[in-house]
Amino acid sequence: MAKKKRNYTHRQKRKNWVEREKLPLARAYVDVSKDKKRRNQQRSDAFCERVLKHFNIQMGGSDRSRHQVNSKWKDLQKKCNAFNRIYNYKMSTVASGRSEADVLQSTKRVSEDY
Repeated sequence: MAKKKRNYTHRQKRKNWVEREKLPLARAYVDVSKDKKRRNQQRSDAFCERVLKHFNIQMGGSDRSRHQVNSKWKDLQKKCNAFNRIYNYKMSTVASGRSEADVLQSTKRVSEDY
């Protein structure tokens, strides 16, 4: 049985993400996730499409695809989760006299390795 050849003509050229795209992407996911009207009553593809729309609005337009946005979010989400674990641990074991700002700075330094 012969294998089917895949058609990659619709595939976009890979484009590296730049720092100024990351915060708008995170904001788009948070905004769409917090939508009280829709909550979790939307299909995954509809959710991703809405995230892409919010991302494009924040960026003033973008040539990113839904797949690119979703893939990058998965990467950012892992980093956010690692940061939160470290931060929460440090806050639960904070030494007397240390401020929340101290813990935040310390967490930033440690989480850069993740």
